[in-house]
Amino acid sequence: MRFAHLPALLAACLAACGPRTEPAEPADQGPTLAEARATVAACRAERVSTERWRRAAQAFRNAAADGTLPPDAAAEADLALAMAALGDGRAAEARAPAQRAADARPDWACARLALGETLFTLGEVEDARQAYQLAAAADPTWYLPPLRLGVVARWHGAPSDALALFDQAARLEPSAAEPPLQIGMLQLEWGRADEAVAALRRAAELDPAWANAHLQLATARLAAGDLAAARAAAEEALRRRPGWADALATLGRIDLAAGNLDQAAARFQEAVEADPSFAEARAGLGRVAEARGDPAAAEQYYRQAATIDPQAPDGLEGQARLARAAGDLARAETLQFQAVALVPGHPETRLELARILFLAGKTAEAARQLEFIRQRFPGHPAAEELARQLGAP
Repeated sequence: MRFAHLPALLAACLAACGPRTEPAEPADQGPTLAEARATVAACRAERVSTERWRRAAQAFRNAAADGTLPPDAAAEADLALAMAALGDGRAAEARAPAQRAADARPDWACARLALGETLFTLGEVEDARQAYQLAAAADPTWYLPPLRLGVVARWHGAPSDALALFDQAARLEPSAAEPPLQIGMLQLEWGRADEAVAALRRAAELDPAWANAHLQLATARLAAGDLAAARAAAEEALRRRPGWADALATLGRIDLAAGNLDQAAARFQEAVEADPSFAEARAGLGRVAEARGDPAAAEQYYRQAATIDPQAPDGLEGQARLARAAGDLARAETLQFQAVALVPGHPETRLELARILFLAGKTAEAARQLEFIRQRFPGHPAAEELARQLGAP
C-alpha cells in the first residue's frame, strides 16, 4: 500500500534541517514525439492515464503541423487522439480517429479495443462487441479484450458467459485488478456477498490506489452486513479520491443501514453538492425521508432523481416502493416495470417487480419474472427464497 503520510515526513525533515533553496526544475518544453510514441507503445502493457494520452495527442498534432510526423506514425496519432477524447468524455469525437487507426492497422489490438470502447460508450453495443472480438483475435494473450467482452455479456444479461470471460481475463493477467473487480461486482449482483468480498478485496490489494476498487469492496461489505468494514473501505475510496460523489453516497447508505439518519442525510447532501446530476444521491435522501416516516418528502426526492437522470432506475424504484407501502399496487407495478426496462438484466430490480406482482395476485406473471432471473442467475438466494414463497419448482 502507499502511505499518505510520506509527504508529511519529508516536510518535517526539511523543517528540522532549516530552510533550503529548492533547485529550479527545468521548464516543460511540451510533449515530444518520442514521448508520444512511447505512450502509444505502452497501450497494451500498462494502464495509460488520460493526461499521458492528452500529451501524446498534442505531440502528434504538433508534429503533423510542422511536417515532422513520420508516415508510419499516422495510426499511432489517431489512437492517441481517440484515447484522449475518450478520457475526456468526448466519445463522439473519438469515433473517427479510432476507426481510422483500426482501418490502417487491422491487426493492431490496441486500435480495435479503442474502437470498441468508443462504440460501447456511444451505446452501439453490438458493433462494440465485434470490435472487442477482433481485438481478442489480434492478440489472444491480452486480458483486456475478454474483459470487455465480459462487460458486454453482463450488459446483455448473460452473467454466466460474463463470469467465464472475466475468469479468462484473470488467468491471462493475474496481476491486473480489473478482472477481480468485474468478478466481484458480478458476484454481488448474483447475491453471493462473500464471494464478492473476496474478489473485490483482491482487486484492492492488487491496485491499492484505485478508488473504485475500495468503493466496490465497500458495497460488497455492506451487502454482507459488515458495516464497520464497509465504512473503512468507503472512507479509503474517499481518501483516494476526495470529494467523490459515489463514495459519499456509499457512506450515506452505510449510515442509513446503521440507523444514523442525520449522518446519512448529511452524506447524501454532500454527494448532491459534489455532483448535482447524481441521481442515486437524491434517491438516498428519499430513503432517509422514508426512514423518518415522511413519504411526501421521499416522493419529491425520488421524482427529482428520476428527472435528473431518466436512465437511472433509483427514482422509479423509490416511487414504486412508496406506492407499494401505501397499498397502491397498480402504480407500484407500473413504476417498477419502467425501472426494469432501464436495467433489464439487473436481478434485484426484477425481483422487486416479481414481489409486487405476487402481492397483486398476479402469480403467473410473478413466476415468469422470477424464472427470468433463475435462468440467468442460477441459485440466486433472494430468487430462490421468492420461488419457495410462490411454490415454484
